Amino acid sequence: RRGDPVQRVQRAVKLLAAKDFDPPPEGDGDEHAPEVRNAIDGDRETLWQTETYSGGVLPKPGVGIYVTADSLVAARRLEVLSTTPGWTAQVYAAATPAATLAGWGRPIARLRGESKETVPLRTPAGQRYRSYLIWIEKIPPAGKVEISEVRLLA
Repeated sequence: RRGDPVQRVQRAVKLLAAKDFDPPPEGDGDEHAPEVRNAIDGDRETLWQTETYSGGVLPKPGVGIYVTADSLVAARRLEVLSTTPGWTAQVYAAATPAATLAGWGRPIARLRGESKETVPLRTPAGQRYRSYLIWIEKIPPAGKVEISEVRLLA
């Protein structure tokens, strides 16, 4: 009927890769790199985790993980499944991954570290990106964050 809002069905974006992000000078460049593919394997039983930080305090501005789509995409939402509550993160997007956090530009969303969280991505109209970064700024008292799945929806 005329005047009814159109419901847009969101589809999962095909992800080619996932990569840990622990940039220098504060980071050592490695944040459990061998596990990172677990965050996009479609299996909720496998996971990627940060290193364990004593007392739940990050000794640096943050650490993260980014996913890369098979092509440039204007993703509308990011879905994250985590087994550890109590963390927070900013989400960034870039056409190509940057070596530093500053190279990713401005945040486009915020995560509150819930067990299942889907957030809208505030990207400029018409902009398409290939890589989406989850930059963890606060970890829980247990000292680490575990992410079992990351999905982009367009």
